[in-house]
Amino acid sequence: MRKVIKKAGVFALTATLVLTGIALPVKEKAVAETKDYGISNPRVEKDVLISGNEAVDDSDKLTNPIVKGTVTTWDTISFGSYPQSEYTPKQTPENPISEHEYTDSDGTKMVYKNKKYFKVEPIQWRVLSVDGDDAFLVSEQNLDCQAYSGEEDDEVTWETCALRTWLNDTFMNRAFSNAEKSSIKNTVVINDNNPYYDTEGGNDTNDKIYLLSIDEVRNVNYGFDKKFDKDSLSRMVKNTAYAKECGISTEKEYPGNGMWLLRSPGYGGNNVAHVWYSGMGHEDGLFIGFNDTDAGVRPALHLNLSADVWKKDREIRKVKNYVTTWDTITFGTYAKSRYTPKQLPSNPVEGKTYTDSDGTKMVYKEWITGKWDEEKGEDITETVGGYFKVEPIKWRVLHIDGNEAVILADNNLDGQPYNDEYENVTWEECTLRNWLNNTFYNHAFTTEEQKAIITTRVTNVANPYYGTEGGEDTNDKIYLLSFDEVQNTAYGFDGEYHLYSPTREAKNTDYTKVCGVKTDTDPNHEGSGSWWLRSPGLYSYRALNVMYGWYSNHGEGTSVNDCNTVRPVLHLNITSSLWEKEGKLVSEDQSENEEKDFPTPTPTAVATPTPTIVATSTPIGLPSQTPLTTATALPTPTEKTPSVVNSGNNSNAIQSSPKIKTIELSQVPLTTVRNVKGRRIYLKWKKVAGAKGYQLQYATSKKFKAKKTKSTTKTKYTVKKLKKKKTYYMRVRAYTLSNGKKVYGKWSAIKKVKVRK
Repeated sequence: MRKVIKKAGVFALTATLVLTGIALPVKEKAVAETKDYGISNPRVEKDVLISGNEAVDDSDKLTNPIVKGTVTTWDTISFGSYPQSEYTPKQTPENPISEHEYTDSDGTKMVYKNKKYFKVEPIQWRVLSVDGDDAFLVSEQNLDCQAYSGEEDDEVTWETCALRTWLNDTFMNRAFSNAEKSSIKNTVVINDNNPYYDTEGGNDTNDKIYLLSIDEVRNVNYGFDKKFDKDSLSRMVKNTAYAKECGISTEKEYPGNGMWLLRSPGYGGNNVAHVWYSGMGHEDGLFIGFNDTDAGVRPALHLNLSADVWKKDREIRKVKNYVTTWDTITFGTYAKSRYTPKQLPSNPVEGKTYTDSDGTKMVYKEWITGKWDEEKGEDITETVGGYFKVEPIKWRVLHIDGNEAVILADNNLDGQPYNDEYENVTWEECTLRNWLNNTFYNHAFTTEEQKAIITTRVTNVANPYYGTEGGEDTNDKIYLLSFDEVQNTAYGFDGEYHLYSPTREAKNTDYTKVCGVKTDTDPNHEGSGSWWLRSPGLYSYRALNVMYGWYSNHGEGTSVNDCNTVRPVLHLNITSSLWEKEGKLVSEDQSENEEKDFPTPTPTAVATPTPTIVATSTPIGLPSQTPLTTATALPTPTEKTPSVVNSGNNSNAIQSSPKIKTIELSQVPLTTVRNVKGRRIYLKWKKVAGAKGYQLQYATSKKFKAKKTKSTTKTKYTVKKLKKKKTYYMRVRAYTLSNGKKVYGKWSAIKKVKVRK
């Protein structure tokens, strides 16, 4: 009911100002809106041609991939200054003091910290919106690293946190001159509850400098991706050298990127929401304790453009959401779909090809199944067998050059280790190369088809980030793609390696699934597999891979002797008549690219002219932000809602005492608890009527000593970073809300699982 009171307060305040003869600045605002300051709101262009030929040939002639995407452009300005890049002084000060600013012999401003100097440079700001003479800005980089709270408080909001004070005092006085400070507008900042967990956001505040909220960093009008829990270039941010020196954490997988804090609360009052290195938002948040200082500070403010203290810097363009159209062909055959024979062979042999009574080719395959025996405390394994139909292999056409086509298998076709032994190895030496150019080559292609495959000189370069040796170049009929090739837009791939992209996602065949590999069960990527690249990882005993469309530069978690899927690539002489055009394949990520109408949010922060006139009896009312995504509401337990009577300026609004009905939630049926690759445990449970969300706990103790607690609104969760060979105990319970407080149901039955992989 807080927002209803606010709106009434605005009406009352407006009436008071008119009655008292105070003129509202209507005319001045209208004049300011007509002035062109040379900057504008973010521009978003869809279906921009990135590479390939725009004209799609409908004939039998193959074409290169056609790659389109969305281009977002922000204007940037320079305003204020702060220590940023590392600097070597021409004249070193005597006995320098930490965090003290000095002037070098050539006039360069510099700050001393940890025996290093950092150059004081203009701050670059990204323009999120322009309205008349008001510009809403966020810093282009993480400028500093500070704790959200100065103490290990149990509960804290943006209003009460130490970081708010630091931004509006220490940072503002350090970054801006008096003239610059006077051009920063006072802003009424809306502090909404966490939209996922409903954690209390606290009272609204009046700030010069503040942090963005969850709703603001998923606002498409500001140029951000509408999906908060998704990797996104639009939310990625680099660290300055000074911010890194202040203690901000770094991640090898995202060189130069940093996490950054939001002002929104996390899943509890002692957590704060943040954005990950990859641009993915984390609604559950980071711990706010005084020692948690590894996330960056990315300030936001409203600037009065009529002040002559800023200058236009440049435009920033970001390309995202690649959509690629490939031609596809069929060439060769391999075991793929599960098959029920009409006539069963007697005493079938593992790996042998048979012909069914109707002429269908099929391969017999054996594999091991297992399930956890609770009583024995061990896996019970069994060897089973089945048949798989030999079918034409579908290939994506990555590149056409005259009579030569570079083609990549559309599906992951098999599961193999990169190398049979756990050792330092290169593509030249690995057993997978030998398997592809012998076993696979002879199984998949006839003698005539083999003649149409062109021997290729394969370049094996070092890992570009870690320098791990790639080995000697090779001559191959069949090979795997490299680090550089899976981010080559000319081949149809997304140019950003460290983001999820449907252009790199590949499904496992039925045959692949029983070869000892992991198949993703996430509904968004169901059936996808992790496929090998030929490039080395962080060390020579690791090789790189693409996992369900995500791709890293280090290969951690994938030792060379692990079993991953195989997605072959080859060069085909297309003058041969042995291939057949299949059709066109589009890399649409339906969740991202389908055209849907969604509400346009009202900005949560509204700049007010200085000085700000605030009624003391009633808070200022502001338009509340419409959520970008609307979740279907779960049934709410019956309660009598308190009534609120608001009579104009009367701050003593009468509220009746609510009669609260006891709320009872059913016990959660915990259906699935299993260990998945990467030292993770996957949990799934059935929905409970009336639940707003779920709380899960896990520990290595049956009595849940030293337990850890997580919350989610979904009916599944993956616990990460667990210890191998440890047994974990799991339980889940539902919760709902009553008078703003969480009410919990009974814990589920406890289930245990041992981390074996």
